Order: sequence, then structure tokens, then C-alpha cells
Amino acid sequence: MWAAENPASTAPVSSSQLQLSTDTDLSREGYFVLSWTPNPPDTILQLRQSSSPDFSSVINKNVAGTDRVTITGLVDGNYFYRLVADDIVVSNALEVRVEHHSLPRALSFFFLGLLLFTVLLLSIYRGYKLQGANDAS
Repeated sequence: MWAAENPASTAPVSSSQLQLSTDTDLSREGYFVLSWTPNPPDTILQLRQSSSPDFSSVINKNVAGTDRVTITGLVDGNYFYRLVADDIVVSNALEVRVEHHSLPRALSFFFLGLLLFTVLLLSIYRGYKLQGANDAS
């Protein structure tokens, strides 16, 4: 899933003027943010995603009018990105690895959260009972 604003625009940018960057090179949570500078006004930009560094097979997404996009919903693997305007590459290529937490680790997070939630509920219940006993006195 991709999240970005995409208004229509028309003017191209020159090759290699945009710097594509990411907030992480390794995504363990399954999402990350791609951003670029400068953000050219009125330019039709496409973000290309590929699973190979030669971009032999790509997914295109219109990202005109914004300077960042959040990428989610990817399976484990390496992903390559670059920006294109009018079929001309206008940014550096960027690689991001998606490697989700292992099932045992994810389950340990879940059960730790469940334990903390149970302690919280018991503490609230105990406080309620103590308050009721004090009000009855």
C-alpha cells in the first residue's frame, strides 16, 4: 500500500536532480517512508518499485505534488526505488530490505502485551473494590 497526495501536474525535471532517501534501510515492521528533495513544483513524478536492481520489472506510482510516500504491505525481500519523470530517471536508486520479525518474537510481544493488559485490569478492579470498601465504612 502506498500513501501520498497525487495532484496532476505537467513540467518535467532534469535528470539526476532529485535525492531519494529513506528513514530506514531495514524495515522490521513492514513499513517505511521514502522522501526526496528538492520537491519540484508542477512535475509529473512516478516512483518506480522493483525487486531487482536493474528495474527489469517495475510497479509505477504517481507521486506528483508530494515529497514523501509511506510504503506498507510488502513481504520479506529487497526492494529498489527511483523517481522518473517522462520516462527519464531523475533520482538515485535506493534499496530497502523488508525483514519482518520472526513468529516467536512477534508472539512474545503479543503475550507480553497481554500480561501487561491483565495486570492493568486487575489493578483497576482492585482499586475499585478498595474504593467500594472505603465508601461502605
